[in-house]
Amino acid sequence: MTDQEKKPDNYVLLQGSGDHVEISVDVQDDDNKSSKGSKIFKEFTNRHFKHRKEKSSDDDFYVEKYGIKRIELINPEREVYLLLDGADVTVFLEMQEWIKNNPHKSLKQTINEFEKKPNADKADAFAKILYDQPFPDFILKYSNNEDEKDLLPNTKRRFKFERLLLEAGLVVEHEEDMYSENTYVKIWTPFYRLCEEAHRMRLKLPLDVSRMKEFEWLEERHSFLSKLTSHFSRNIDLQKESAFFKKDKLRQYKGAELDKDFGEIALNFWSGAKRNYVTHHIIITANQVKMKKSPQDENPIYIKHRIRSLAIKALLKDDVYTGFFTLHDGPVKPRTITYPENLRSKLFRTWVKSHGSQPLQEIREYFGEKMGLYFAWLGFYTTWLTIPGILGFITVIYGLIAAAIENDFTKGINGISTIWDNALSFPYALAMSIWATCFLETWKRFNAALVYDWDTSDFEREEQPRPEFKGTVIRKSPITSKKEITFPLREKLKKLLISSTIVFVSICIVTVTIGMLTNVLRLNIGVLSNVVASLVNLATVLILNLLYEKLAVWLTDYENHRTSTGYEGKAAPFHNNADVCQFHSCMVELTIQLAIILIGKQGISQIQEIFVPWITSRMHRDVLKQDLEKLKEVYKSASRKSKKIPQWIYDIVQFGFISLFATAFPLAPFFAWIHNVTEIRSDAFKYITTLQRPVGFQAQDLGMWEKILHFVSLLAVITNATIIAFQSSYMRGIFEHFHFVFFIKILFAYAIPDVPKSVRIAIERERYLTRLALEGEEPAADEFLDETETAEKMFDNKKKTIKYLNNEQNKALKENEM
Repeated sequence: MTDQEKKPDNYVLLQGSGDHVEISVDVQDDDNKSSKGSKIFKEFTNRHFKHRKEKSSDDDFYVEKYGIKRIELINPEREVYLLLDGADVTVFLEMQEWIKNNPHKSLKQTINEFEKKPNADKADAFAKILYDQPFPDFILKYSNNEDEKDLLPNTKRRFKFERLLLEAGLVVEHEEDMYSENTYVKIWTPFYRLCEEAHRMRLKLPLDVSRMKEFEWLEERHSFLSKLTSHFSRNIDLQKESAFFKKDKLRQYKGAELDKDFGEIALNFWSGAKRNYVTHHIIITANQVKMKKSPQDENPIYIKHRIRSLAIKALLKDDVYTGFFTLHDGPVKPRTITYPENLRSKLFRTWVKSHGSQPLQEIREYFGEKMGLYFAWLGFYTTWLTIPGILGFITVIYGLIAAAIENDFTKGINGISTIWDNALSFPYALAMSIWATCFLETWKRFNAALVYDWDTSDFEREEQPRPEFKGTVIRKSPITSKKEITFPLREKLKKLLISSTIVFVSICIVTVTIGMLTNVLRLNIGVLSNVVASLVNLATVLILNLLYEKLAVWLTDYENHRTSTGYEGKAAPFHNNADVCQFHSCMVELTIQLAIILIGKQGISQIQEIFVPWITSRMHRDVLKQDLEKLKEVYKSASRKSKKIPQWIYDIVQFGFISLFATAFPLAPFFAWIHNVTEIRSDAFKYITTLQRPVGFQAQDLGMWEKILHFVSLLAVITNATIIAFQSSYMRGIFEHFHFVFFIKILFAYAIPDVPKSVRIAIERERYLTRLALEGEEPAADEFLDETETAEKMFDNKKKTIKYLNNEQNKALKENEM
């Protein structure tokens, strides 16, 4: 096999290391027994079981055919599916009998009892099922009233997929509702399986710092500047240490201290967001069946066949399953001892109903780092909007006073333009340019502190490939010198050229469409023509955005991005290209257009964000009242699907309007501030009460959005200078000073470091102590330690401080160097 060999398009990337290469082949599984997918599935499952029975009933036949043991629980609507040939059946039945004979034992005691037994690595999942715990890690749902033509093929695909879930180390439980209309497939992830997958995904978790020394010089020094910037920064624990999770070093991580028993660790070590994030990754990769091939005179090749028809997306698309979601931690308002206050109800009390600062740590713990980053960004941005909001208000008030003094209100619509086109227009434009730069630079600092605190500083470097990513070439890696699957640059450029051409044509069509509509409606009937044209512009933008979103998804899929971060980053520029503002007219018309488009979009957004989810949730809740009481209580919050990621694209567009057209509509930041304050609480209400719980995905930063923000910030200087020069009747001669504004922006950008010094030092210290704690690395050759201090004592229970060299030690060191 050569270092670079072209392969068919159905090859997909797999990460692997060692002296072998992993290849994944895209195959299709269907009813044809001779199909590639059917053969792969049969070969894979035959390695694990040999049990076969003749057909007795439809379900029993498929249960035995695919090597699954079905165990009925006391509740006749509940069944547990286990691998037929493994030790799981024996352990489960033994635990079931032990609980029956020891009814006084708790869940944690049962886990501790069976953790010591052999082949009991799923003991915690079995115990949760037998103790009737209400919150599995994930839920699949399907209808029991399928059409007769779909029943047989869908049943086959469900059994095959659930067999793959069992092979992936998960535990599957079925439960029907009261009227046998739907079946909920509960997926439980054992603790050891979570640890194994987290190790493979290279998740970063906090270490147990109780045995580490404290560094005195890392304490923050409260200078005047630090006190001033503290209002726009985040206080973090600089003594926190984190490392990539290693399953064999479990006891060195926070939450798995030596004084805790296994039951407590298994139940509490993983947060809800981390559990559903890891479980989600296991499920979406369950259709990748790995087999080893050993060609002569070559290293082993692991062929991982990706069975397309058994991918979770394909199963949902074909209605084999009608739902795929994770559950909230309990009711919003706990009322009984059965459901005491949980993190969801705590967030409802301290976030939705509170008017104070956002509990970002709890948001991150419940929804994951990506959702936490969204609300951190929205809150930070809203706080910074107070500055331009106040300045814009002052500019308008000054304009009102100036218009009243000059008696401009009697001069018609053009006369009152003094309200926003006055002597403060240029200072306000200058202030807005500086504001945009300071906001973005301080956000970088805030984000750096947040990333350190949330252990996502290495996320993008270690991010797992998307299951949909396809590679076409095997090459020798220039970094590891091992073979790997990749998507060549030549192919990337071809796809990028095609998608860019389509985007360019689409933007042209949108611009021409909006321009023609507004020009047709621009009649000589005074202000009314401008208002009507702006309303038509707003309607056109909203309609075209709906159509363009589907095109954006198709184009991003077509470009074949390796990671989810890259996928979402490339999708960013494709969205909202229909937001066009015609500013070829006078200042008054431009202001009217901006006011209607900005305020109109914000009002419609609020209706979509609050009332539509609430009404939909109420409708589904009425239907679910007919179900079993417990199922209704647990699953009613899963009535409406949530977006994969928050829709912060609207906030980015809002920032663009504010920055690009600051001088035309000085009140825009004020209205944006009002909208964002409302949006924070409405989004909190929506995600806590009316939507399914999102998967706790991770994120490191804003990605492509951050680059777009910086571009908009630079472009704003030119647009505001152009508006003043060509549209303003007050300060036409100011245009030549826009070079000075660029200089000021660059000066502020370089003067404000992207990462605070304390955070930068803490990150380096974390890396150093991680190497000592988990990898047994010796101190560096140029490191000076006292006679009584060794690397091992870095992790004793006594708190120490850095010992600086005194004069005698410095003298001795210099003599040794001589």
